[in-house]
Amino acid sequence: MPTFGIKGFRADLTKLGEVEVRQAAREWLRAVIKEIPTYTGTARGTFKPLGQFLKVAIPKSTPVSNRKSKRIQGRTYKLGPAAGAQYGTDFDFTQNAFKFGFNYTVELPYIWWNSFGPGPPQLKKPTPWFAIQQGTTAFGNHLREEIPGKFATLMRKHVRTKVIK
Repeated sequence: MPTFGIKGFRADLTKLGEVEVRQAAREWLRAVIKEIPTYTGTARGTFKPLGQFLKVAIPKSTPVSNRKSKRIQGRTYKLGPAAGAQYGTDFDFTQNAFKFGFNYTVELPYIWWNSFGPGPPQLKKPTPWFAIQQGTTAFGNHLREEIPGKFATLMRKHVRTKVIK
């Protein structure tokens, strides 16, 4: 007769979800960072808090510009890798029943502008960068590649069968 250990399955499924959404977020971050060039270092610096949380190194590059601030839409942004970290603290991991999520709010407007549309013509790397889109693809790919095999292992662990002769 087959049996299914639902309590253990739920606990293991929750652990699997928590681990895999963080792994997928790591892949998201690596893909985003790869697409973002360094000018003052602010854009890459924006991802430093998330990188520290996920234990993903943000590659350092030598800034091309020494600008210390930039005014965008009436707000002055401090520039540079260290200054960028203040614009990247809004991220969270969510769980509702067996739905797991990762949210990252980009607070530096030109990351969005340069990822989705034409940026200023003086940029060293032509836009759009597609950084956010590349990250989203990497996130999804990780889950599609990793979850099925691990889920099958989880099912085998909690389904018991006994052959009666």
